Order: sequence, then C-alpha cells, then structure tokens
Amino acid sequence: PSDVTEDAMVEVARSLGVRVSGLGRYRLTPRPADPALLLSFGNLTEHQLVRGVHAIAEAVRRCRKPERG
Repeated sequence: PSDVTEDAMVEVARSLGVRVSGLGRYRLTPRPADPALLLSFGNLTEHQLVRGVHAIAEAVRRCRKPERG
C-alpha cells in the first residue's frame, strides 16, 4: 500500500518473526515508487509459509496511517 513505508514494514515484520527486505534498495532509478517487499520462501513448511503471510499482513496493518474523519 502507498500509505506505509518499506522500512516500517520490514521492521514490524521482523518483530513478528518474519524476515523480508524492502525492494527500494534494489531499484535502479531514484524516483519514488510505492513500497514493495522482497520475499524469499525456500525450504519452508506449509505451516511456516501461512504463518509468514499472516505476519506480513499484520505488519502492513500496523504500519498503515489511520484514516481521518
């Protein structure tokens, strides 16, 4: 989502036990882009994969800016 930062999502995901990287550090152009995460999931059980997806979703929820109104 465009209302969160990659760095915040990476840190919150890490606090939830999931390691991801922000894609911004791999971009060749300095222009702003929507935040994105780089996921690696080799050698995981189905349970670990599902747990990781839920943790990433929770990280995004925690990082979202509250709606005004």
